[in-house]
Amino acid sequence: SQRDQAAAAILLSMALARLDRADEARAALAPALALQRTLAKLNTDDQFQHVQLATALYAQALADPAARAAALGEARALMAALPAEMQALRSVAIWRTRIAALH
Repeated sequence: SQRDQAAAAILLSMALARLDRADEARAALAPALALQRTLAKLNTDDQFQHVQLATALYAQALADPAARAAALGEARALMAALPAEMQALRSVAIWRTRIAALH
């Protein structure tokens, strides 16, 4: 599915950014981030999609220092708005920690 491909592209982007290949990271991320933003506009109750968008924003923060502050701020807001049940999930806690640790 498109969401699965986007998730793989987000992970690829993070790996490329960590290898200091920022241009490739941004190119890999662009379609996935665009998909997540489109889904967010249509989203009414899929809380996991908010987590997926937050991870894409985290990848953007890694790949694009100029967009880092805005991307991290948006990612933090998405994670903070999740229901308490989701915030208690280990996977969500890991992403919240990663997002909070990046400056």
